[in-house]
Amino acid sequence: MMSKSKKKQKNKKKNTPVKKSPTTVAPPNLSFFEVHKGKIFLALALLLTFLAHMSNLNNTWVNWDDDKNFQENEFVTSFDGSTFWENTVNIFTNDVIGGYNPLSIWTFGIENMLWGMEDSSWKWWHLDNMLLHMLVVFFVFIVGRQLKLNVYAACLLAVLFGVHPMRVESVAWLTERKDVLFASFYFAALYYYIKGKLKGNEWKYVLFIVPLFLLSGLSKIQAVSLPLSMIAVDYYIDRKFEMANILRKIPYFVISLLIGGIGAYILSESGVILDSSTSDYGPFQRLVFGLFAYVQYIGKLVYPWIMSPLYPYPAKFSSFYFIGPSLFIAMALFTFYAWRKKWSVWVFGILFYTFNIMFVLQIVGAGQGLFADRFTYVPYFGLFFIAAYYFGKLDFKKTLSKVILALVVAYCLFMAHKTYQHTKIWTNSYSMWTHVLKYYPKTKVTWGNRANWLRDNGYKDLALADYTERIRLGADDPEPFNSRGKLYFQSQTRDTLLLALADYKEAVRLAGIKQKKNNLQSEYRVNQASTHARLGQSMEAINMFNEAEKFNPNNSNIFFNRSITYHNIGDFASEKKDIERYLKFKPRDGAMISNLGTAKRNLGDPAGAEADFNRALQYSKLPAIFVERARNYIALGKYNEARKDIQTLQNNKLQVPADLLQATGM
Repeated sequence: MMSKSKKKQKNKKKNTPVKKSPTTVAPPNLSFFEVHKGKIFLALALLLTFLAHMSNLNNTWVNWDDDKNFQENEFVTSFDGSTFWENTVNIFTNDVIGGYNPLSIWTFGIENMLWGMEDSSWKWWHLDNMLLHMLVVFFVFIVGRQLKLNVYAACLLAVLFGVHPMRVESVAWLTERKDVLFASFYFAALYYYIKGKLKGNEWKYVLFIVPLFLLSGLSKIQAVSLPLSMIAVDYYIDRKFEMANILRKIPYFVISLLIGGIGAYILSESGVILDSSTSDYGPFQRLVFGLFAYVQYIGKLVYPWIMSPLYPYPAKFSSFYFIGPSLFIAMALFTFYAWRKKWSVWVFGILFYTFNIMFVLQIVGAGQGLFADRFTYVPYFGLFFIAAYYFGKLDFKKTLSKVILALVVAYCLFMAHKTYQHTKIWTNSYSMWTHVLKYYPKTKVTWGNRANWLRDNGYKDLALADYTERIRLGADDPEPFNSRGKLYFQSQTRDTLLLALADYKEAVRLAGIKQKKNNLQSEYRVNQASTHARLGQSMEAINMFNEAEKFNPNNSNIFFNRSITYHNIGDFASEKKDIERYLKFKPRDGAMISNLGTAKRNLGDPAGAEADFNRALQYSKLPAIFVERARNYIALGKYNEARKDIQTLQNNKLQVPADLLQATGM
């Protein structure tokens, strides 16, 4: 038993405060590099990304959807300050060739307003794509940091995402603005989701996540996978799947269903789903193709052995493609094993890749190709993350780690160089389609589109050779006959115009046999009618225009061309009626508004025509409009006003018709 004196002595020791050391260890002096290491590595990743894609600044546009998305899209071509709100509404309430990505199309309108579509303007359009890609790389870096990668790992993640050659299609192809745009919002939303989850108050960040998600979906339908990516993130952070986490994603799944439903409806209405390019294959075969693509993309991540803007479907199905399902099953088994072993980085990376690639595996046949490099744009993040994670675990003081570091740096530089070189094939349509022909010389669309570019750029003999090859590969298809007819139509000789007429007639005949869409049947008949008109066969032309109208009464080209034919035969009343119908579709066509004024004057109504000429000049400053308004002023006896228009033409060193000079005494 302890004595009282000993107890007191013990308690005294307990209560005696511990004296602190009079000296404290000062933190080490950190170098500038150590303090700003994250920013420096991020800047290096962005710089390497810019350099890898820099040759984009020399590229133009290509005749593969670029023409439909902005070159021929009147909501883009007429986008300016006066039409800003009206065209914005039209863009957001209309699809383009079966796709609904209005925010991407709207950015084209803004660019047209700022830069125009001249040859010297395309560098700005491409620069915008590059900047958006760099913005995505920025978000990839900070998402990596949020997921606890160290700066070295996050840098590798960003570099791989930025410079990998499979990025080229998404950045170099202007139509794929939707990739870099949707991914910008997508990764921004993911960043705020992770930030909220780590802070335990994720609902606070819904105000950021929801609008970013909606903007991503308005850029590209592929954004529907965001809630699934969130579930993959939950697993990576929590190391387990919880039903409560999944249920909290219901509002996001509702948004996904809304975006996906709109997109699927538009695709089905336009006939893109189950496109003719895959109609020869049944559901099982398309599933095999899809799983083959799943593993093919993984292989091309390591080394992209062939890169092409188009990977056509094979002529026939073979057992070779069963390698896809076999490797997919192996991948699924490995993922299950990794889940059992709690290898969370593997499970997260594979799930992220799978969730984001599964909607674009062409299993339902929506598309012209078996694969597409652009489909990997977001999905590759998951696989890059796995590589970056293990890279971040290296101890660079060890020799083996230094060797691995050197190999990784060499690999990244090699990929950046490959990206720089591959970007050059997107210089124009000719270089792009020529590249495709190196690998797939029997692809019909390739010969046809290259021929179209050659035709439109004055290489008539080369275009004719390509059209001949295109027709040889598929003589039962009406489109190449229609396209070759356009080449012949450019001629001024009667014999060549007769060749154009023969091609258009063949296109009409084949379209009837194949029961092509009504809008194509209408187009072919309009072209045939226009050729009749140029040959002086006005009544044949009008009859064919009337046929075209039966197939598609909303084809504005019918009214445009038929009005000219009516003008040439002196039927000004019918001309006026067709111009008015045309202007319902294109109310800002200054030349046609001027033609309306001319028709009214020819019908004895120069007073009514005056307003048309004034309105026409609001949209166009074509010299012909000043000429016709001057004639109209003379008909009204307003000689001073006519002289002003003549003076405008002379000031711009333009030739003035003699009858105007004589009538005004100038």
